[in-house]
Amino acid sequence: MTLSEKKNEERKKMNATVRKFFLKNDNLTLLKISKEIFSNIISTAEYQSSRAILCFLSSKNEIETDFFIKKTLLDKKILASPRVIEKNEMEFRELLFEKEIEQQTKKGAFGIREPLLSNPLFDPFSFEENMLVIVPGIAFSKDGNRLGHGKGFYDRFLSRLRLAKSNVFVFAPCFPCQIVESVPTDEYDQKIDRIFF
Repeated sequence: MTLSEKKNEERKKMNATVRKFFLKNDNLTLLKISKEIFSNIISTAEYQSSRAILCFLSSKNEIETDFFIKKTLLDKKILASPRVIEKNEMEFRELLFEKEIEQQTKKGAFGIREPLLSNPLFDPFSFEENMLVIVPGIAFSKDGNRLGHGKGFYDRFLSRLRLAKSNVFVFAPCFPCQIVESVPTDEYDQKIDRIFF
């Protein structure tokens, strides 16, 4: 079995595990778990020292990020979320404190919520202060490996960002059911600095 086949097999297995977890828990419980996990992130020195936070907009069967996004904006930090652009790349657009999240996002590529094109563009490569990146994933191992959705967006982005900057931290929030013993990886897969579950 090739590495790609192993990753796809693991994705199928983990997607089924997460779906069962969502069916077993009501929305209130899932929101409570999400808030607890993000509260742990908020209490870290890395969050406190970061002037900019890059965070994905949660979609179905993912940990809820809206609470964290609102808290980050309340803390007067720059909060930017990804948009898929041509050539399988991402750009980041700021979300604004003055508006509700729903007013500044819409479903974009792959049915995932994205900031509107009218939101300010954020360039993480030219930003000089500390930055925290919150990444999604399907499965994570305790040693920092991540299994993404298979398009490589975050691995490409993090690889370039880490070459350009030394003051960037990468965290991944997830549900406990998403922690596995090991994740199939190759040299292109980027490690996570800390996983919160």
